[in-house]
Amino acid sequence: SPMTEKSLLQIQMLGRDEGWIGGGMVLRHHKGRWEEVALPAPYTGAYPIAMLSNDEGWLMVEGGILHYKNGTWQVFDNPLGVAYSAMLMLNEQEGWAVGSRAILHYTRSP
Repeated sequence: SPMTEKSLLQIQMLGRDEGWIGGGMVLRHHKGRWEEVALPAPYTGAYPIAMLSNDEGWLMVEGGILHYKNGTWQVFDNPLGVAYSAMLMLNEQEGWAVGSRAILHYTRSP
C-alpha cells in the first residue's frame, strides 16, 4: 500500500480489486495496486468523490466539479461556489452534494 504525506479523506471501493480514494490527491486501485490519477490543471486534489464505475465518476474540487468518463476529465463550474463535504451519484443523470449551508441537486436528461 502506498504512503503519502497528503490527506486521504474518502474511499470508495467498487469491488474487491477496484476502488478510488479522494483527498489531497486521487488514487485508483486497479489490478492489485494503487496508482495516482492525474487531474487536469490546475486541480491537484479532490474531495468528495462519487464513482459509478471505474470508468465513470465525479469529483468535487476547489473551484469546480470534474466528471471522469473513459479516462478523460471534463470540468464543470461549481454553480453555488461553495465547498462540498459529501456527494452521492445515483446514476449518470442524477446526484446530490451537500456542504457549507448548501445542497446541490444535479440532473441531466439521458
